[in-house]
Amino acid sequence: MALARNNEELYDRKDVDAVFVATADFQHALHGVEQSALAVTLISKAHGQHHGDAQALRKAVHETGRIVQIGSQRRSTPVYQQAYEFINSGKFGDIVAVEMTWNVNQPGRWRRPKLVPQMREQDTDWKRFLLNRPVSPFDARKHLEFRLFWPYSSGIPCQWMVHQIDTVHWFARLPRPRSVVVNGGIYAWHDGRQNWDTMTAVFDYGPLDNPAKGFE
Repeated sequence: MALARNNEELYDRKDVDAVFVATADFQHALHGVEQSALAVTLISKAHGQHHGDAQALRKAVHETGRIVQIGSQRRSTPVYQQAYEFINSGKFGDIVAVEMTWNVNQPGRWRRPKLVPQMREQDTDWKRFLLNRPVSPFDARKHLEFRLFWPYSSGIPCQWMVHQIDTVHWFARLPRPRSVVVNGGIYAWHDGRQNWDTMTAVFDYGPLDNPAKGFE
């Protein structure tokens, strides 16, 4: 099978049955919309940076009837599936608190300092990369290190928190939190990034019609 040089060539081919979408965070939903005519599409989390993008993908899926799966860690892990069954069997009791911590001391994570100087605008399709994001001058760091810059990524929330909070939604069978309070900032790695390197979030969960019951 010959390689496609870009998205358009891929969509025009008749020998493609499934596509894995693992592009920049903000592109996932929009690429999913473009590929909704294909038989199967597997999209890496997070599938949308904005509600509008996520809703566009949902609309495309309903209109085409195609199979689209959003990939997230832990969902296919047997030990997590067993934990889900145990908690929802009633043997665990009511959930009153959930604590999740992710400590990473990796200053170079999401950085590409050796590649950034080598990247040239004439070798890229910067406009195609931006999709529906605001038009801005070419920036190799934002292209290669997109996880550090909004509106191309939210950083910690869509890279790490999404996996853990998805487990809460799954186990608790709740569609969303009732409220969220978040604090954070750039405290450790002053390397020009825009997204926080440190974050603390408190979520309130429970029945949407019963504030007397729930957990943080």
